[in-house]
Amino acid sequence: MPGNDENTLLLIHSNETDGSTTFVDTAIGGNAPHTINKFGDTHHETDEQKFGTTAIYFDESGDYLTVDDDVDWDFGAGDWTVDFWLRAENSASSAYMLTDTAGNLRIAWNKATGFMNVFYKGVWTDDTDYTININTWYHIAVVRSGTNLFIFVDGQKSSVVGSPSGSQDFTGFNIGRRQDGSFYMKGYLDEIRFSNTARWTSNFTPPTSAYGSEFSVTVEDASGEFTLSPVNVDASTSLGAPITVLRDVSFDLRSIRELRRDLPLDLRASSGEIHNVMLDLRATNGITLIDCPFDLRATDGIVTQDVTFDLRAATTPPEFKSYVAHRLSSIISDTGVSI
Repeated sequence: MPGNDENTLLLIHSNETDGSTTFVDTAIGGNAPHTINKFGDTHHETDEQKFGTTAIYFDESGDYLTVDDDVDWDFGAGDWTVDFWLRAENSASSAYMLTDTAGNLRIAWNKATGFMNVFYKGVWTDDTDYTININTWYHIAVVRSGTNLFIFVDGQKSSVVGSPSGSQDFTGFNIGRRQDGSFYMKGYLDEIRFSNTARWTSNFTPPTSAYGSEFSVTVEDASGEFTLSPVNVDASTSLGAPITVLRDVSFDLRSIRELRRDLPLDLRASSGEIHNVMLDLRATNGITLIDCPFDLRATDGIVTQDVTFDLRAATTPPEFKSYVAHRLSSIISDTGVSI
């Protein structure tokens, strides 16, 4: 589903091989990707997963992740959202899912009560409406929206609302323990996301799949514009029916944001060759395309997320709809490359 967008500053999926200790920030907003540092035996585990093949497992014996300081975390008095999937196990004590390194933000599960507790700007806000049971998956979201601090469990907003005021920047994060090296968590996390916007302020339906991005295809000439609906890319996805295009067409490939590095683009014709094609690679916001090969061969490949394919006629044809030569299919397949 959509959810990896320009407001996404940190996004850690878990869709790895069993036992993998590789952790990658796949966010496309701000200064992402950020470096994820692993400590202890933190790893991806196939025993449990919310989406994909694995979830991140913490054994409360020194397992945690850190995210370094960055200007992305200088929120000031601005809005933000932290959300993730949690499957807690029977830990020795209460457990902390995420804290900033100075302890100004702490998101924790209180083992004694079963409630989610959030400490922010010197004040605890406790969700006393919903109990978190062990060995069960829950979607957790903490949202600062103006002078309100909301806690959501499975999309249901707690009746207890915090009242933060003023500015608060962060200096990096601990995931899986408290900032002082105590209260390690035992259990699983998945789809850990930090956003610089208030994602939710009222009840919502929890995500039903891993966060992905959207792209759309536009075909236009002097007589009009034809656009396919955005398609979310989060796994193996097909764009659908081939698109009818023109001879003497220029393909203007532009990225909504900076194209991700080292990702191939595979375009292929469903029949025959594409005649007299000009390929123009550029970013809408002027960002240089770095280490991003584009493979124009009839081979399996993937399309980078958040890319607009703008198919324009190089010269105005007499009849757009009847001036048909070939069809272009954009094939998307998940080859395991992180996006």
